[in-house]
Amino acid sequence: MINKFNIRILYAVIGIVLLYSCKSPLEIDSPNDPEPIVNYRIIPNMTRPIFDENGELRFFTVNKAFAQIDTMNNIPYVWMDFIFDSSQNTSFSQDSIFISQFSIKLDSLPIIPFVEDTLEQSGTGSWSSFIIGNSDSANDTLYSGMARNITSVSFSFDKGRKEMKAFIYASLIKKPSSEVSYFRATLSFKY
Repeated sequence: MINKFNIRILYAVIGIVLLYSCKSPLEIDSPNDPEPIVNYRIIPNMTRPIFDENGELRFFTVNKAFAQIDTMNNIPYVWMDFIFDSSQNTSFSQDSIFISQFSIKLDSLPIIPFVEDTLEQSGTGSWSSFIIGNSDSANDTLYSGMARNITSVSFSFDKGRKEMKAFIYASLIKKPSSEVSYFRATLSFKY
């Protein structure tokens, strides 16, 4: 009987010790901070821009540069705002249309390889403009989406190599002479 009594007291003591020694799972000291939010916006570096106008290699200097890639979803999105100034002398140009400045602004365009996006007029989300010759006259500025001036952009994106390329194609027609110029730019980025 003493053994049964001792066993019952032992069980009661163990039960009381366990009851007061255990904590609620909500009271356990552990890191309860939420996971930090990873910044999925990448600011890439432009490695080598290549420009050509009517098949001739052109040289431009970067006047303004901003690029950002959002890789949070399966399809990444890109934001760009660039201004390039010609570093060549326009007075010796034999072309009647000579681009002295090129601007492009892309606002959250999806990076879908081999799909071309046609840019709209200035003031909308994504657009481009070209200043012809040395003039700042409004007549010498050609915008995408204006009359028959068409600018399109397509992308290639390689997450493994951490690089993106933007391919920009423009067909520019200057009125009233209806002179045509074809402009291509390839912008390469690493991140």
